[in-house]
Amino acid sequence: MTIEVGSIFPLYTLHINTFEKYTKEEFSLFLHLDENTLFLSLGREAFSIIARNHSTNKKVLLPMYTCQTVGDPFVELGWELDTYSIDVNLRINVRSLKKKLQSFKPGIVVFHPYYGTSFTQYEMEVIREIRSSGVIVVADYTQSIYCKEHVDHADYVVGSLRKWFDSPDGGYIYSRCQDMSAYGSLSENMPFVMSQIDSMYLRGCYFKIGDQALKDISIRLNKHAVNIAGKNIEPHALSGFGMNRLLNADVVTYGKIRFSNYTYLYNNLLQTEKVKFVYNDINEVVSSPLYFPIYCENRVDLQRKLAENGVYAPILWERPEFCTYLDESSSYIYDHILAIPIDQRYDIDEMKRVCKVINSFSKE
Repeated sequence: MTIEVGSIFPLYTLHINTFEKYTKEEFSLFLHLDENTLFLSLGREAFSIIARNHSTNKKVLLPMYTCQTVGDPFVELGWELDTYSIDVNLRINVRSLKKKLQSFKPGIVVFHPYYGTSFTQYEMEVIREIRSSGVIVVADYTQSIYCKEHVDHADYVVGSLRKWFDSPDGGYIYSRCQDMSAYGSLSENMPFVMSQIDSMYLRGCYFKIGDQALKDISIRLNKHAVNIAGKNIEPHALSGFGMNRLLNADVVTYGKIRFSNYTYLYNNLLQTEKVKFVYNDINEVVSSPLYFPIYCENRVDLQRKLAENGVYAPILWERPEFCTYLDESSSYIYDHILAIPIDQRYDIDEMKRVCKVINSFSKE
């Protein structure tokens, strides 16, 4: 059976009740966080905690290129949302940001470093200025969890871990202004976690015996779990099973594999009128990336061709419902970006297959 590239992580019987390699403190250090870190069931729950902690000025300014789940907790808790522009190179449009700061006057501003990058020195300076003005700064490192440079310029650092490791749930929040131990008695989100475990286990069974029915059921269970998560923004503790999986993750090795796969694609994918890199300079990618992002014309056609060859490349973030206006650059990002899987399940053989499919598409 050809190895499928992409989609959810599988679980196998050997993953159940496995002895933990690392402590929670050691895992936090892998993410460059300290003891004031709270592990949650979902990354979006971190935004729920932040919104509840800072309700004096219920205005939040978000990047125009972001995830629906970033804004949902603020919407549910009655906050007013606005957005600032992100350029096609996935850098902050500082002019737009400063204009919105003056006109909207937010209490919280959220920032994303995308796909293994960090903020530029200029972006860092602007973010520090915002924080020094009294505005709460939140840095969401979901796409760059390996990045070292995040603690000194943000009041909160948050992230989601489920797309990085074979854990059914996982998110975190680190704070420089709030004692996270106050949330030490949160309950687990068992309906979500159990649906995810079942989905991941069936995916593992499918990979072992190749029964398409198992894959179909796994997909339905995963969608069911996502629906459960979408209906509840209440914070939950990271499940015991999820923590066990994270504490068994060989974080350093996984990061090296991802970066090796990223580098192979960077060196071997053809850039044409149909396919372009989001980051033309690999040196912008300073830490292990979540995916290899590309811009492509006829994105649906490329996705279909990849899927026909067992490669499932997601559109990571669809346009959020709360984004009532998109400028030209953000519209381009949402309409053209595609995320190529590069995680630790795959080696250079899978990356060669990815290159063969995409390069063939580019030449058509």
